[in-house]
Amino acid sequence: GATAVLVPEEKIDFERDEKFLCYRNLETVLERCGGIIPAESYNMVFEYEALSDNLERLFFIFNEAHPKGYKARSMSMSDVVEVIDPVNGSKFFFCDKIGFKEVSFDASKAKGGPH
Repeated sequence: GATAVLVPEEKIDFERDEKFLCYRNLETVLERCGGIIPAESYNMVFEYEALSDNLERLFFIFNEAHPKGYKARSMSMSDVVEVIDPVNGSKFFFCDKIGFKEVSFDASKAKGGPH
């Protein structure tokens, strides 16, 4: 059977977006931020328990079939998704212009994230 994975989603907070990173691709974000994704500019907006870690499926869910209680904007470029698999651990993925790229991300710096 499918393993449930926890999927916290982080979005850039417009009020803390001093470098105009929201809706930008990964190359631009890294270029403007010295090669790192500035987790302190993000808010953790939702946690979702998924039956799969298929990122394209998660993109569909957060754009077309919002889970109950989801009040944030649809998933967009510059969003970061953390996939927490009970077997393989935690990985972060940046929603890029085309698809997702695995990235380093310090969730402890995101507002509302684990501290």
